[in-house]
Amino acid sequence: MAEIEKLDTLQAVELAEGIEIRLRMAGPMLRAGAYVIDLLIRAAVLTIGGIIMGFAGIAIGGKVVGGVMMLAWFLMDWLYPVIFEAGKRGATPGKRAMGLRVVQATGSPITLGQAVVRNFLRFIDGMPFFTYIFGVTSCLATRRFQRLGDLAAGRW
Repeated sequence: MAEIEKLDTLQAVELAEGIEIRLRMAGPMLRAGAYVIDLLIRAAVLTIGGIIMGFAGIAIGGKVVGGVMMLAWFLMDWLYPVIFEAGKRGATPGKRAMGLRVVQATGSPITLGQAVVRNFLRFIDGMPFFTYIFGVTSCLATRRFQRLGDLAAGRW
């Protein structure tokens, strides 16, 4: 009788020097938890900024405030993960809270370019209609639970 392969998130990675290390891969549930925490942080920052801008709107006008808030939302949505993941800790606050860190396949920190690529493709992972079906399917289909952005950034 064939032995059923267990779902194990601890995987061996061989480095260029021939040394083997073991890294724990983040599955979809841990990633989702980290995403929710980061989403709440971004929402809180935008809400506080919106309240402050609401008061400023009396002096500068509602359309200007609307434009500034849309720009702030765009920057928070696209740059928040890039800045944190390309930093020395390699993780957003949500990822740190869940004990995760973004690294290359070799375990080394990702570069700024890789952070941009993996987060640019977060939009595709979220399809269709922000259900994240593409991203979850990609995670479940790869041995290292990589979403499309991870796969594209790893090919650099």
